[in-house]
Amino acid sequence: MLGMLDSASDAAIVRSVVELGHNLGMSVVAEGVETPEALQRLRSMGCDVTQGYYFSRPLPAPALQAWLGHRAADAHVATLLTPST
Repeated sequence: MLGMLDSASDAAIVRSVVELGHNLGMSVVAEGVETPEALQRLRSMGCDVTQGYYFSRPLPAPALQAWLGHRAADAHVATLLTPST
């Protein structure tokens, strides 16, 4: 996946895997996301879930629970601040 930003053929492989997963009725999870550019590209390809160092380094369970709590609170605030259409 790391090469998808620099290589058209790598990007085509990632896009094909995302489409294959969706065609099989699956949600697609990309791991190893390390940059905002990679996240944006995966989102544009329709990837459903992403994870990787861009979001957080590995954490022990108690720290993960706190991190998830902060993320949930941030998402709630963002939802409240987003104008409805």
